[in-house]
Amino acid sequence: MIKQLFLASAVLLGTTCTAFAADPIDDSLTVTVTPQQSSGAPRGATRVPFLNLTFSASCDEDVTLNSVEVKHGGLGNSDDLSSVYVFSSSRRVSRAVQFDTNSQRATIRFLRGIVIPKCDVVTMQLFADISRDADPSGEHTISIPSATSIQSSAAHVNLQASEPSVVVTKPKVEGSIEVRMLPADKRPRYGSRARVARIQLSSDNQSAHKIESITLTNRGSARSLDLQQIYLENSRGEQISNIISKMDEKYITFRFDPRFVLPRSTTVIWNVRGMVRGSITKTFQFTVEEASDITAEAVKRL
Repeated sequence: MIKQLFLASAVLLGTTCTAFAADPIDDSLTVTVTPQQSSGAPRGATRVPFLNLTFSASCDEDVTLNSVEVKHGGLGNSDDLSSVYVFSSSRRVSRAVQFDTNSQRATIRFLRGIVIPKCDVVTMQLFADISRDADPSGEHTISIPSATSIQSSAAHVNLQASEPSVVVTKPKVEGSIEVRMLPADKRPRYGSRARVARIQLSSDNQSAHKIESITLTNRGSARSLDLQQIYLENSRGEQISNIISKMDEKYITFRFDPRFVLPRSTTVIWNVRGMVRGSITKTFQFTVEEASDITAEAVKRL
C-alpha cells in the first residue's frame, strides 16, 4: 500500500509545526470460496455440504456481513434443492431459503449481522437440503456469482472463488424424522425447574437415526439468563443431554455424547427443563425452526 503523505508548515508564536494527513482506511473484505467434498447425496438428505466460505477483514475496521446471493447451476432442477443455508461454528446462522426458479438465485440473509473483527477471519459452510421427490441423478452446483453478491459494511469486497464441485442426487431415499412440539407448562414460576417444552420425534420405517444435536428456537419473549441450567429428559424423567448454563439469546443447542439412537418406526417424547429466572412477562414458545437444526445420521443397521 502506497501511503499518501502531505506536508504543511505553519508558524505560530515562533514555533514551526508539521502536520501529516492520516493514512486512508483500507475498509475491505476478502471472501474465499472453495467446494466441499460431497460427490452425491440421497433424496431427502439434509445438510448436504456444498461450499466452504472464508471471510477475512482488513486491519482497519470491523466488517458486518449482511447477506450473500448464491446461484444454482448444473443439469439438475433447482427445485430439487428444497433449501439452502449457512452454518458457522456448528450453528445455523441464516434462515433456509429456496432458489427462484426463474433467476436460479437465492439471497441468504444472516439471522444477526455477522461481525468480522478487523484483522480476523470467520469461516462458514453452505449446505442444502435435497427434496425427497428430487429427480434421481440430477447434477447440482452452487456458486457466488460475483463480489457484488456479498452485502456487507465493507467498502470493497474481493472474491476469490474456485470452480464449484458437482453434487449428484442418488436414487435412494433417506429416512426422515418427524418433529412435533407438544403442550408444556403454561405459566412457569420464577425459581421453579419448569418443563418449558415437550418434543416428539418419530422416525419412519426407512432407517434408524443417530442424533448428535438438536437446536431449539424460542419464539416467546424470554432470552439468555431468563432460563438457566437447561437439559433434556426422557419420558421416565432421566436426563439424556448435557446441561446448558443459559440460553444463547433465544437459542438452545443440546448435544448427545454418545449420540442418541432413534430406531426406525419409533416415537419418543422429550421434556425440556430449566430454572426459570425471568419475570412472569417472559414467555417460552420453543420450536425446531429448520430441519437442519437436528444433526443426525441415518443408518440401516445399529
